[in-house]
Formats: sequence, structure tokens, C-alpha cells
Amino acid sequence: MSKALSFLLLALSLLSGSALADANDWTGVYAGAQFGQGSSSFDYSYHGAAAVSFDSDGLIGGLTVGYNWQKENFVLGVEGDYSLSEVGSSTLVTPAPCYIQGCNGRIKSTASGRLRIGYAVQSFLPFLTVGAAFADIKGSADLGACGSAYCGFSSSRWGQTYGAGVEWRINQKWSAKAEYLYSHFDAPAFSSSNVTVSSINLNVARLGVNYHF
Repeated sequence: MSKALSFLLLALSLLSGSALADANDWTGVYAGAQFGQGSSSFDYSYHGAAAVSFDSDGLIGGLTVGYNWQKENFVLGVEGDYSLSEVGSSTLVTPAPCYIQGCNGRIKSTASGRLRIGYAVQSFLPFLTVGAAFADIKGSADLGACGSAYCGFSSSRWGQTYGAGVEWRINQKWSAKAEYLYSHFDAPAFSSSNVTVSSINLNVARLGVNYHF
């Protein structure tokens, strides 16, 4: 009886150790969701005069898919994500082009494709990430500034993104992460050359959860 119990305890110990080792192996495909807060700013200028600036913030969240490859403690991966965004605001202020109907700006959605490199420490994976980004952005200004029935833009812009974070392997199938991303997008073009907008930056702090296949 005591030998059988000893054998059972040994088997459980080996299985437990194997499960823990599997949980700390980051190699493979994963998919998940992320949600957080974004912030940006818009700078509109009328005929090259001093720009009217206004800050924007809002919720942002979406889906993530990626692949990791682990060699010893180093983890190299590729990750893509798509998010819907409520980052936006408006302002009514002197001077032109924002003092009659006012100005507004919003980032409607974002996507990115990035490389990730991390160093696994037990069940934790601190990482750095860098890649290309894409955003749908819209905005408008005073109608009189453009001299037409529409004064604005709705544009898809490419840019660059980089950031850092940490991911925690909860078990063999699930992980949770916290990360920060900074993105810089090329300047959109207004419907009239009377009004210009500078390039747009986006800061995102978010949490996420991933399922590992």
C-alpha cells in the first residue's frame, strides 16, 4: 500500500512538473483580445498661421493574433492587431479655422503588424515591440476656412509603432498582458489647401488576454 501511494505521489509530481514546463513554453500560435485607453492631439493651421491644438482621448480595443518562437529564455514573435477607437474630441476657439463651427478630430480604428522580442522569466515575459501601423482618421474645421460646403478629411494613414509590455502565462492555454504602444501617422490632407493638419501621434495603454493553441 505504501509503495503504491509513493508511486502515485511520484507520478503526480512528474505530471505537475511537466504541466508547469508546458505552461512556461511560449512557442506557438495565440489569439486574444485587448482593451485600453488612448490619447492623441490634433493641430490645425489656417494659411500657415499658428496652429490650433486640441487634445483627444478615449477607449480603444479589439483583437490580436500572433506567433511566438522560444529558444532558451529568448522569445521572438510576430503579432498583428485591429482595434476600434473612440479617441477624439472637438474645440471651439479663436482664431481660424476653429472659431465658427469649431474643429474636431477622431481616430476611428487602428491596426498594426509588429515584431516582438522578449526574455522569459518563469511564467513572465517582458518584451519590446516594433512595427508598422495603420489608422482611419477623420476631422473637420470651419466651413469658411475652406470656402466650401465641406471642410475636413477622412483618411487612412500609415505610420510606425513601438512599445513595451509584460505578459503573464496563467496556465498552458491562457496568458494576460499589459502593454504601452506609441504610434506616429503621416499627416492627412484637408479638402482645401487653406487648412493643414500636422502628423498625428497616438499613445495607447492597454490590457489583454490571449489563448494559446
